[in-house]
Amino acid sequence: MNTFLEKLNHDGLLLHSLLVMGLLHIGSAANLVFHMAMGRMLSPSEYGVLAALLGAFFIFYTPLFFSIQNTMAHFSRHLLEEERINDIRLLAWQWVKKCASVGFPVLLLVLLCTKPLAQIFHLDSFLPVVFISIILSVSIFMPIFAGAFQGMQRFGWMAVSSNGWTLIRLIVAIPLVWKIACTEVALAAHLFGVLICIWVGIRALCRTLPNPEPTGQPLDRIGGYFFGSLSALFFYSILMNADIVMVKIFFPDEVAYGSYAQASVIGRTIVFLSQPIAGALFPKVVAREGLSKESLSALLRALALSILLVGGIAGIFSLFPQLPLGILFGEFQPSEELTHTVRWVIWAMTPLSLVFLTMNFELAQNRFASLVPLGIFATIFVAGFSVYHPTPVWAAFWLLFAALGTLLTLVILIAKKGNFSTISKIA
Repeated sequence: MNTFLEKLNHDGLLLHSLLVMGLLHIGSAANLVFHMAMGRMLSPSEYGVLAALLGAFFIFYTPLFFSIQNTMAHFSRHLLEEERINDIRLLAWQWVKKCASVGFPVLLLVLLCTKPLAQIFHLDSFLPVVFISIILSVSIFMPIFAGAFQGMQRFGWMAVSSNGWTLIRLIVAIPLVWKIACTEVALAAHLFGVLICIWVGIRALCRTLPNPEPTGQPLDRIGGYFFGSLSALFFYSILMNADIVMVKIFFPDEVAYGSYAQASVIGRTIVFLSQPIAGALFPKVVAREGLSKESLSALLRALALSILLVGGIAGIFSLFPQLPLGILFGEFQPSEELTHTVRWVIWAMTPLSLVFLTMNFELAQNRFASLVPLGIFATIFVAGFSVYHPTPVWAAFWLLFAALGTLLTLVILIAKKGNFSTISKIA
């Protein structure tokens, strides 16, 4: 056992994964408690609106967040290796300006379309759409600082600057929603948490690099890497979040939608378990050409950690779905239909944790072949459910097919690059 653990912790992967996991899962726990509280404090229809809007938000935010963070981590790591650490601060401010120049015009455009968007989600008011639009435009600044800290392997500040908003949102939302039980109040708490998190990220970066003395050397052009990363992560985000949005659109009845929303929250929670491992892995395998034996070894160890963690939790929740349902939503004696839905969603979403890990490995290696399978299977998922959806649980059936297809294709792509015999020796 000690030998196995030492092998997993080679280059600090296990230790850093546990560190990031502990810090990020404080945020994950806060996110779970938030949904648990909102699910009980809001009416089923109000919670359905909140869950649908947050699902739509994460379809766009997830690829933006991770593409900006990955880009910052990738190039910050190279600057660190080239002994140009002070240029990281210059790179960060450059991206603040870029995000502001793009984000705020897009916000104005979306605000002009709030009423049609509210009609799509069957909303009586357009105010929730206004809130979620503002949240999206502001949130794109968080990954700039999180990515800089990730590239420097300052995982503590990375976790705080990327995930601290979940804890702040929870603390602010519960008393406010207790007084005024509506979707807008919950979204206002989310916005407040994001603003505090950005302020913390700025302060932390200034303290980490207090006396910037740029080298004067030009920064690398990173537009190509960013857009490639953004495209891959957008397709992944569809796989991760589109189910709850499509179920809301095709099944507006609050009973049918509410049951699926509960199952989707549980499934997504399991997927998040692998993200700290991917975050710790990314700066350790950054490369611009070639696939080294050390990088392959790190990937295999990360996959082993993810399978142990995610597979174990998914297995327990599949055997005892009343456990997460009871803790989160008070459903300690769920109906057979709800139990069936939860199991299918768990099985469908669990492979996405490994998809996220292998996709991030490819992006760290400066390769974008993953775009093709991600794009193909995301399209199959959305088109398939749009054409055939007799019940909400069919979203999970289509997602399972797409997730397994994507994972298998990514594993084959990496295996071809790494040579099967080399991989077997490392394993």
